[in-house]
Amino acid sequence: MHRIKLLLLWFGGVVFALSIFIGSMLTLLIVFDEMSYWRTLLRQGEYQKLDSVFSDLEKDTFNPLRGLAWVFSREIHNRFPNFYIVKDSFSISILEKRATACMSANQEYITHFVLLPDKETKVLKSIHDKNLCEVEYQVRNGPFGLNVMLAIREIKSQDLSRANFIRGDYSYLKPGNSKSLTLKFKSEISVPRSYQMLLIAGKRLKLGSLNWLDPVGNNPDLPGLIRRAERLGLILISTRYEVIK
Repeated sequence: MHRIKLLLLWFGGVVFALSIFIGSMLTLLIVFDEMSYWRTLLRQGEYQKLDSVFSDLEKDTFNPLRGLAWVFSREIHNRFPNFYIVKDSFSISILEKRATACMSANQEYITHFVLLPDKETKVLKSIHDKNLCEVEYQVRNGPFGLNVMLAIREIKSQDLSRANFIRGDYSYLKPGNSKSLTLKFKSEISVPRSYQMLLIAGKRLKLGSLNWLDPVGNNPDLPGLIRRAERLGLILISTRYEVIK
Protein backbone atom coordinates (compact mmCIF):
# COMPACT_ATOMS: atom_id res chain seq x y z
CA MET A 1 0.00 0.00 0.00
CA HIS A 2 2.86 2.34 0.88
CA ARG A 3 4.53 1.57 -2.44
CA ILE A 4 1.30 2.36 -4.28
CA LYS A 5 1.10 5.76 -2.55
CA LEU A 6 4.71 6.50 -3.45
CA LEU A 7 4.03 5.47 -7.03
CA LEU A 8 0.98 7.73 -7.21
CA LEU A 9 2.95 10.63 -5.73
CA TRP A 10 5.75 10.04 -8.23
CA PHE A 11 3.28 9.83 -11.09
CA GLY A 12 1.53 13.02 -9.93
CA GLY A 13 4.87 14.81 -9.68
CA VAL A 14 5.78 13.72 -13.20
CA VAL A 15 2.41 14.90 -14.55
CA PHE A 16 2.79 18.22 -12.71
CA ALA A 17 6.33 18.75 -13.99
CA LEU A 18 5.27 17.78 -17.49
CA SER A 19 2.35 20.25 -17.30
CA ILE A 20 4.70 23.04 -16.26
CA PHE A 21 7.12 22.11 -19.05
CA ILE A 22 4.38 22.05 -21.70
CA GLY A 23 2.93 25.31 -20.40
CA SER A 24 6.34 26.97 -20.46
CA MET A 25 7.00 25.74 -23.99
CA LEU A 26 3.62 27.03 -25.17
CA THR A 27 4.33 30.40 -23.53
CA LEU A 28 7.74 30.57 -25.21
CA LEU A 29 6.16 29.71 -28.56
CA ILE A 30 3.57 32.48 -28.12
CA VAL A 31 6.29 34.97 -27.15
CA PHE A 32 8.51 33.90 -30.07
CA ASP A 33 5.60 34.07 -32.52
CA GLU A 34 4.53 37.53 -31.29
CA MET A 35 8.07 38.92 -31.39
CA SER A 36 8.55 37.50 -34.89
CA TYR A 37 5.36 39.24 -36.02
CA TRP A 38 6.48 42.56 -34.54
CA ARG A 39 9.89 42.26 -36.18
CA THR A 40 8.22 41.57 -39.52
CA LEU A 41 6.08 44.70 -39.15
CA LEU A 42 9.19 46.71 -38.29
CA ARG A 43 11.16 45.41 -41.29
CA GLN A 44 8.27 46.18 -43.62
CA GLY A 45 7.84 49.70 -42.22
CA GLU A 46 4.34 48.95 -40.96
CA TYR A 47 4.60 51.41 -38.09
CA GLN A 48 0.85 52.07 -38.07
CA LYS A 49 0.06 48.42 -37.31
CA LEU A 50 2.84 48.17 -34.74
CA ASP A 51 1.66 51.37 -33.03
CA SER A 52 -1.87 49.97 -32.91
CA VAL A 53 -0.63 46.74 -31.26
CA PHE A 54 1.45 48.59 -28.68
CA SER A 55 -1.31 51.13 -27.93
CA ASP A 56 -3.82 48.32 -27.30
CA LEU A 57 -1.37 46.54 -25.00
CA GLU A 58 -0.68 49.79 -23.15
CA LYS A 59 -4.38 50.01 -22.24
CA ASP A 60 -4.56 46.35 -21.13
CA THR A 61 -2.94 46.41 -17.69
CA PHE A 62 -3.14 42.65 -17.10
CA ASN A 63 -1.95 41.45 -20.50
CA PRO A 64 1.41 39.66 -20.06
CA LEU A 65 2.46 40.83 -23.53
CA ARG A 66 2.49 44.41 -22.26
CA GLY A 67 5.88 43.85 -20.64
CA LEU A 68 7.09 42.13 -23.79
CA ALA A 69 6.19 45.26 -25.81
CA TRP A 70 8.33 47.34 -23.46
CA VAL A 71 11.25 44.93 -23.92
CA PHE A 72 10.80 45.05 -27.70
CA SER A 73 10.85 48.86 -27.65
CA ARG A 74 14.08 48.78 -25.60
CA GLU A 75 15.55 46.42 -28.19
CA ILE A 76 14.69 48.92 -30.95
CA HIS A 77 16.46 51.71 -29.11
CA ASN A 78 19.46 49.52 -28.32
CA ARG A 79 19.91 49.23 -32.08
CA PHE A 80 19.53 53.00 -32.45
CA PRO A 81 22.12 54.42 -30.03
CA ASN A 82 22.16 58.14 -29.26
CA PHE A 83 18.56 58.48 -30.45
CA TYR A 84 17.95 61.87 -28.83
CA ILE A 85 21.36 63.23 -29.85
CA VAL A 86 20.51 62.33 -33.45
CA LYS A 87 17.10 64.00 -33.09
CA ASP A 88 18.60 67.21 -31.77
CA SER A 89 21.19 67.33 -34.56
CA PHE A 90 18.63 68.33 -37.23
CA SER A 91 18.50 71.96 -38.32
CA ILE A 92 15.06 73.10 -39.51
CA SER A 93 14.23 76.25 -41.44
CA ILE A 94 11.43 77.88 -43.43
CA LEU A 95 12.12 79.84 -46.61
CA GLU A 96 9.37 82.19 -47.77
CA LYS A 97 9.45 83.35 -51.39
CA ARG A 98 7.55 86.42 -52.55
CA ALA A 99 7.12 88.03 -55.97
CA THR A 100 4.91 90.53 -57.72
CA ALA A 101 3.31 87.75 -59.80
CA CYS A 102 3.48 84.12 -58.75
CA MET A 103 4.08 81.34 -61.31
CA SER A 104 5.30 83.74 -64.01
CA ALA A 105 8.30 82.81 -66.13
CA ASN A 106 11.75 84.04 -65.04
CA GLN A 107 10.24 85.49 -61.89
CA GLU A 108 12.69 86.84 -59.33
CA TYR A 109 11.77 86.09 -55.73
CA ILE A 110 12.33 88.05 -52.54
CA THR A 111 13.18 85.47 -49.91
CA HIS A 112 12.76 85.47 -46.14
CA PHE A 113 14.69 82.83 -44.20
CA VAL A 114 13.56 81.68 -40.73
CA LEU A 115 15.65 79.23 -38.69
CA LEU A 116 13.87 77.39 -35.90
CA PRO A 117 15.74 77.89 -32.61
CA ASP A 118 13.86 75.04 -30.96
CA LYS A 119 12.45 71.95 -32.67
CA GLU A 120 9.91 71.05 -30.00
CA THR A 121 6.45 71.66 -31.48
CA LYS A 122 6.97 75.25 -32.63
CA VAL A 123 4.37 77.48 -34.27
CA LEU A 124 5.64 79.92 -36.90
CA LYS A 125 3.41 82.76 -38.06
CA SER A 126 3.81 84.67 -41.30
CA ILE A 127 2.08 87.98 -42.11
CA HIS A 128 0.12 87.40 -45.30
CA ASP A 129 0.40 89.51 -48.39
CA LYS A 130 -0.73 88.72 -51.91
CA ASN A 131 2.86 88.25 -53.05
CA LEU A 132 3.50 85.08 -51.04
CA CYS A 133 4.27 82.47 -53.71
CA GLU A 134 6.19 79.62 -52.09
CA VAL A 135 7.05 78.25 -48.69
CA GLU A 136 9.99 75.87 -48.59
CA TYR A 137 10.39 73.54 -45.62
CA GLN A 138 14.09 72.76 -45.26
CA VAL A 139 15.97 70.26 -43.11
CA ARG A 140 19.72 69.86 -42.75
CA ASN A 141 21.06 66.64 -41.29
CA GLY A 142 23.61 66.60 -38.50
CA PRO A 143 26.66 64.31 -38.40
CA PHE A 144 24.49 61.17 -38.59
CA GLY A 145 23.28 59.47 -41.77
CA LEU A 146 19.58 58.60 -41.58
CA ASN A 147 16.51 57.89 -43.70
CA VAL A 148 14.41 61.06 -43.74
CA MET A 149 11.06 62.13 -45.14
CA LEU A 150 9.33 65.51 -45.05
CA ALA A 151 5.56 65.91 -45.17
CA ILE A 152 3.17 68.86 -45.17
CA ARG A 153 -0.59 68.97 -44.79
CA GLU A 154 -3.01 71.87 -44.59
CA ILE A 155 -5.09 72.16 -41.44
CA LYS A 156 -8.38 73.50 -42.73
CA SER A 157 -9.93 76.10 -40.48
CA GLN A 158 -13.52 75.14 -41.36
CA ASP A 159 -13.02 71.39 -41.40
CA LEU A 160 -10.70 69.93 -38.80
CA SER A 161 -10.98 66.43 -40.24
CA ARG A 162 -8.09 64.66 -41.90
CA ALA A 163 -6.31 66.20 -44.85
CA ASN A 164 -3.93 64.45 -47.19
CA PHE A 165 -0.21 64.85 -46.75
CA ILE A 166 2.06 66.30 -49.38
CA ARG A 167 5.00 64.02 -48.84
CA GLY A 168 8.51 63.84 -50.16
CA ASP A 169 10.45 60.64 -50.63
CA TYR A 170 11.68 58.59 -47.71
CA SER A 171 15.36 58.22 -48.52
CA TYR A 172 18.83 58.19 -47.03
CA LEU A 173 20.18 61.61 -46.12
CA LYS A 174 23.95 61.77 -45.76
CA PRO A 175 25.52 63.57 -42.79
CA GLY A 176 25.48 67.34 -43.32
CA ASN A 177 23.17 67.16 -46.35
CA SER A 178 19.80 68.87 -46.79
CA LYS A 179 16.42 68.14 -48.29
CA SER A 180 13.33 70.27 -48.71
CA LEU A 181 9.64 70.21 -49.58
CA THR A 182 7.86 73.18 -51.15
CA LEU A 183 4.32 74.54 -51.00
CA LYS A 184 3.46 76.57 -54.10
CA PHE A 185 0.61 79.06 -54.33
CA LYS A 186 -0.59 79.80 -57.86
CA SER A 187 -2.47 82.93 -56.87
CA GLU A 188 -3.44 84.98 -53.86
CA ILE A 189 -4.54 82.71 -51.02
CA SER A 190 -7.33 83.20 -48.51
CA VAL A 191 -6.27 83.57 -44.90
CA PRO A 192 -5.87 82.45 -42.23
CA ARG A 193 -4.27 79.16 -43.22
CA SER A 194 -2.36 76.64 -41.15
CA TYR A 195 0.01 73.91 -42.24
CA GLN A 196 1.52 71.03 -40.33
CA MET A 197 5.12 70.32 -41.32
CA LEU A 198 6.60 67.01 -40.26
CA LEU A 199 10.08 65.58 -40.24
CA ILE A 200 10.06 61.79 -39.96
CA ALA A 201 13.36 59.93 -39.67
CA GLY A 202 14.48 56.40 -38.88
CA LYS A 203 17.09 53.76 -39.48
CA ARG A 204 14.74 51.35 -41.26
CA LEU A 205 14.61 51.44 -45.05
CA LYS A 206 10.81 51.34 -45.36
CA LEU A 207 8.09 53.67 -44.13
CA GLY A 208 4.45 52.71 -44.56
CA SER A 209 1.21 54.63 -44.18
CA LEU A 210 1.16 58.01 -42.44
CA ASN A 211 -2.54 57.78 -41.53
CA TRP A 212 -1.76 57.26 -37.86
CA LEU A 213 -0.01 60.65 -37.86
CA ASP A 214 -2.89 62.43 -39.63
CA PRO A 215 -4.54 64.02 -36.59
CA VAL A 216 -1.25 65.52 -35.41
CA GLY A 217 -2.17 69.12 -36.28
CA ASN A 218 -5.26 69.13 -34.09
CA ASN A 219 -4.17 66.51 -31.60
CA PRO A 220 -4.06 67.98 -28.08
CA ASP A 221 -1.74 65.16 -27.07
CA LEU A 222 1.02 65.88 -29.56
CA PRO A 223 3.75 64.96 -27.03
CA GLY A 224 1.99 61.60 -26.65
CA LEU A 225 2.07 61.03 -30.41
CA ILE A 226 5.77 61.91 -30.50
CA ARG A 227 6.38 59.45 -27.65
CA ARG A 228 4.53 56.70 -29.52
CA ALA A 229 6.69 57.31 -32.60
CA GLU A 230 9.86 57.28 -30.52
CA ARG A 231 9.08 53.92 -28.92
CA LEU A 232 9.07 52.50 -32.47
CA GLY A 233 12.46 54.06 -33.23
CA LEU A 234 11.03 56.91 -35.31
CA ILE A 235 12.08 60.54 -34.93
CA LEU A 236 9.06 62.83 -35.31
CA ILE A 237 9.46 66.63 -35.31
CA SER A 238 6.37 68.75 -35.85
CA THR A 239 6.26 72.41 -36.88
CA ARG A 240 3.06 74.40 -37.43
CA TYR A 241 3.21 77.17 -40.03
CA GLU A 242 0.42 79.72 -40.05
CA VAL A 243 -0.36 82.36 -42.65
CA ILE A 244 -2.28 85.14 -40.94
CA LYS A 245 -3.74 88.53 -41.91
